[in-house]
Order: sequence, then C-alpha cells, then structure tokens
Amino acid sequence: MKDNIKRILREDVISITKLSVFDFDGTTVDTGTPDTHKPIWKEKTGTDWPHVGWWGRKESLDMSVFNFKAKPNVKNDWQKEWSDPNTLVISLTGRRPKLSSEVEVILDANGYKFDEYLYNYGSDTVSNKLEQMGKILSDIPSIKTISLWDDRVEHISTFKRWGDDLVDNGRLESFNLVHVK
Repeated sequence: MKDNIKRILREDVISITKLSVFDFDGTTVDTGTPDTHKPIWKEKTGTDWPHVGWWGRKESLDMSVFNFKAKPNVKNDWQKEWSDPNTLVISLTGRRPKLSSEVEVILDANGYKFDEYLYNYGSDTVSNKLEQMGKILSDIPSIKTISLWDDRVEHISTFKRWGDDLVDNGRLESFNLVHVK
C-alpha cells in the first residue's frame, strides 16, 4: 500500500512527479443521479425521498439501498496510476467532508485506495477542485504532470484551460484530462 500524503510530504516529495486526480460521483463509481435513484429509494424503502436536496445527503450514498459499481475503464486507469510509485493518486470530490465515511466505504467496497481523500470545504465544486490541486502543486514542486478524470461536462473546459495554462507557463510538462462519460 502506498503511504498517505502526510508521509509523502515529509519524506518523499522529490520522487513524486505526477498527480492523478479522480472525481467520485459518476467518475470512479456510478452513483447515479436524483432522477435515476429516487425511484430506487422509493422501491427499496417504500417511502418518497425525504429531503429537498440529494448530493449533500448521506442517504444518497446508502449502500443498503443502492448498488454502487466502479466504472470499469476508470478502474483500469486507476490501477495503472496506483501502481506507479512516483504518482500521487487522490480522490477529489464535490461532496462535503460530512460524507467522507460514506464516500470512502463505497470506494473501498469497489477496490479503490487513494493516497488522500479530498472533499469540498464549501466553495463551488470546480473552484474547490482547482484550489486544492493548486495547493498540492505548491506543496510538491516536483510534480510535472497532472492527469484528471471527471465526468461533469460543464467543468471540462475550465479544467482544460487551467491545465493548459500551467503547461504554457512552464509549471507542468503535461496535463491530461479524461472526460468520463
């Protein structure tokens, strides 16, 4: 198993040359959407969805109700990234920290492990992800490559612009964006 990011930052920074970032919902795992999963909730529990929102509710991640499966192509990519000792592999989700237990149980049940699990601390999802990746780049200057897996169409162009700017400015050698459909 890889060591966690705190050990990497303390002892192993120089060997980390790549950052691989995996989104959670719809990317590493098919967690569905409110439209697809509220009917399942009703069928399994016999009650209507009890909340106004979805993404901030632990019930949306209830493994006794929903059957969450890894996305096979992403899982294959993750396995390649995870096997590289020079790659820092993180899970970066728009879900809030209060759902960390549920998210990590689902990832673990699907065979995923990460060096670090990062959550949205309160800003919009795309801004939060850019800020957190920027902090990692600041903390680990030896990173020269980023690969990012995400499913949200509305975020792809922003991520691409951000990564391309880092390459154009010489901070990165390459930025690879995988749009998971």
